[in-house]
Amino acid sequence: MKNKYLGTTSSRTSLHYILILCLLLFTFSACKKEYPSLPYSEIINFTIKDNTGASIKAAIENNEITLYWPPSQEVPENISPVITVSDKATIQPASGATVKFNENTTFTVTAEDGKTTTYKLKPVVNSTRPYISSVSILDYNGYFYTEINSTITVNGDYFNTNAGLTKIYFINNDNAEIPATISSITPIRADVTTETPGLYQKVKIVSNDRSFTIDKTFEVLAKSPAPRLATAPVATAVTLKRGQEFTWSGGENMEKVTLVQIRNSVTRVIVSLTLLEAKTTGWSLKVPADFPVGTYSLILYTYPESKYYAGGRATISTPLITITE
Repeated sequence: MKNKYLGTTSSRTSLHYILILCLLLFTFSACKKEYPSLPYSEIINFTIKDNTGASIKAAIENNEITLYWPPSQEVPENISPVITVSDKATIQPASGATVKFNENTTFTVTAEDGKTTTYKLKPVVNSTRPYISSVSILDYNGYFYTEINSTITVNGDYFNTNAGLTKIYFINNDNAEIPATISSITPIRADVTTETPGLYQKVKIVSNDRSFTIDKTFEVLAKSPAPRLATAPVATAVTLKRGQEFTWSGGENMEKVTLVQIRNSVTRVIVSLTLLEAKTTGWSLKVPADFPVGTYSLILYTYPESKYYAGGRATISTPLITITE
């Protein structure tokens, strides 16, 4: 039956459902809560790779990101960390971005509510301190010396063999550190030279950003200390007379020579010349009046002991020297 005021039964049912739906919507909207934005701005995890591909996890404390770099690996200039931050927070520089591996690098985490926290990177080279066990150098009666550009061997352990990461210094009597040149290096040995003559008292190594110093007294000479004829002072055959004065030159440290002789090429008898004067580069000599005539083919020169070497006699072959009346 149709009621002129309420309509049909079907229309009344539809109206009923609409009223219920409106009531439910009102109820749900009245119960809905507004949650505040998250205030968290923390770094949860910070990881990088070392030179072998192994992971290094940072220690994060007091807004510092501490990374312990392994020993004996070259420290990189840049890193690309993988970073996890608080829920709904963001970070700059972003995770995976390339940044400098130094203490000037910082990261800023921004929470959902806009709060920020800044973290500072703190690289720590997890290195082992090197040490020197001995220094191998020329020794005569307890006096240690070498010449410029001659090899000195530094023995020890934990030497970083990566180019430029180990340095060796000779410390002189004025406590000045003179850099040595490393010609070869292993973890337990370094061969070095220097171009700076002088008196030294210590050897210092800096490796893995750590240093070690050993006492070692030695001298570096600008040249060899011993008398030496590099070539025969006679370029071609020469004839000298008894009583004749002449000069031989071309050597080093020849002022230290006290006796000059020549040996007969036939009889092999050694006869002394008269040494008039010994200079740095040579001698002034005289053939004695009674010197045996003949031909001679070997020069011999004698020098006394010094703090650098034992006394002795050196020889050098020469074109024929003929002694006449």
